[in-house]
Amino acid sequence: MIKDKFGLPVFRLKCDELSKYEIVLLLARRAKAINQKRVELEAQLGTKILETEKPINQATRELLDGKLKYEFRKEEKEAPPAPPKPTKTII
Repeated sequence: MIKDKFGLPVFRLKCDELSKYEIVLLLARRAKAINQKRVELEAQLGTKILETEKPINQATRELLDGKLKYEFRKEEKEAPPAPPKPTKTII
């Protein structure tokens, strides 16, 4: 395992198709979904669930292990309005 100058592990994500911004969005959305599921389970069970791992760490681990599947939808841009047709001026 590669370590940085402070001795912390450095993870290399084998995903050239995602930018850093997209990775952050992906992890944030997954962490939010994990946390929401925990809240729903707490409501169903009527008791507090003890977290052993933070949702963002779990989402990151899922991405590094290749367990997290993703698909970004590209927004279709509306066609710009057609320019007005010239009108004939009769003099």
